[in-house]
Amino acid sequence: MEGRWMGNSLRGYKNARDERNKPIMVPEGGKQEQLIRMAFNEFALGTYNIEDLRRKLNQEGLNISRSAFNKLLKNRGCTGYILVPAFESEKETWVKGLHTGLVDLETFEKVQNILEGRIYNKKPNKYQTQQENLPLRGLLICPQCNRIMTGSDIVTGKQIGRAHV
Repeated sequence: MEGRWMGNSLRGYKNARDERNKPIMVPEGGKQEQLIRMAFNEFALGTYNIEDLRRKLNQEGLNISRSAFNKLLKNRGCTGYILVPAFESEKETWVKGLHTGLVDLETFEKVQNILEGRIYNKKPNKYQTQQENLPLRGLLICPQCNRIMTGSDIVTGKQIGRAHV
């Protein structure tokens, strides 16, 4: 195995030829490449859930389905590695390929940890945001149902948000 990506190129890459006229996958250098990099970087920060990020990137021109976006975020090929399948007594393994990675390994691993639930996505809950007039919002628990309570405006008596979160 020469370290070449076999088959169609990944999103953000294009098929090309090297100096020996052999097929190689290279970053496409355009909008798709930028959006793929953005997808990994934004998701690794934990500010978006997977569907919100996919929708944002679709508006910017990525045009990718839910399942394809999920597969993209899990594909180690975006880091510059290729999968060598199991053969006889050897196990399958990922090895450094000839193509340049769009994403560094550290960012890729952060994304995998979030996807697999090893790291909690840090996106704040919209009911836990602080308001000056509701300093205990999100801290009190209902003694009857053990759910987090929100609050109401003391002056008007009007409920703000929901009774429970």
